[in-house]
Amino acid sequence: MGLIACHMLEDEMVHVLSRDKGVERILVVDAQVSNTLLRKLRQNCNRASIELISPDDIADLRLEGAESVLLWQRPVKLHVSPDLLRDDVLKIIGMIEELCSVIMVFYGLCGNAFRNLESIVKDVPVPVTILKDDTGQVVDDCMGVAAGGVECYLKLLRSHHGAFFLSPMWASDWRRFFVDIMVLQDPEDLEGARYIFQYMNYTTVTMMCTGLGGNDEFHQEVDEFSRAFGLAIEEHECSTDVVDRSYAEAKRLACSRP
Repeated sequence: MGLIACHMLEDEMVHVLSRDKGVERILVVDAQVSNTLLRKLRQNCNRASIELISPDDIADLRLEGAESVLLWQRPVKLHVSPDLLRDDVLKIIGMIEELCSVIMVFYGLCGNAFRNLESIVKDVPVPVTILKDDTGQVVDDCMGVAAGGVECYLKLLRSHHGAFFLSPMWASDWRRFFVDIMVLQDPEDLEGARYIFQYMNYTTVTMMCTGLGGNDEFHQEVDEFSRAFGLAIEEHECSTDVVDRSYAEAKRLACSRP
């Protein structure tokens, strides 16, 4: 199986792999995106061997069976342009399609970067899946993943006017991620971001409590964020249903292929 995954869904990736007792080997492409991914995998997926490989090794790589996972993490800064994000992921699909029995795009629509993905990848020789909710709809983004799907996310947005949503991963290094998506130029200079928050009428920061990541750390990081922008804190209980269901479907497809 190939996983092409957003940095923002790092905890969700580790979660589904840790639950998969059939995975024996995880090959992580060294894309220099995260400094925490390998540590999390080794802590939570200790049944599997975990190897770090170079992108240059892909051409000579050989994978056998559904017991192997090739994980290629991509940076959040690609979200500055839906076209850039889509082209990047499609390029990687082209590089790994001959190695994998199924490829899972561990993203939502993400600004419509992956709208109509099935038609875009119709000529790829293996199944390509994406994160969907229990109605079969592709989720909007990483917050839609945490919320539980399209309708759940829509209800959340309607009931939380003026809320800025933070997942544990977003909260873990929000200054860096704001630089990546060009909200900040300098992670220590928050004035520009404060102006944006005031313009957008944000009044609260909503903790998307997925149960992933460190709970104490999450609260500390959100507290820092709330003080930085003068926002009240509220919590919303979330789930891993979207990633659990979507990964199970990708794994089913992988195991059903010769």
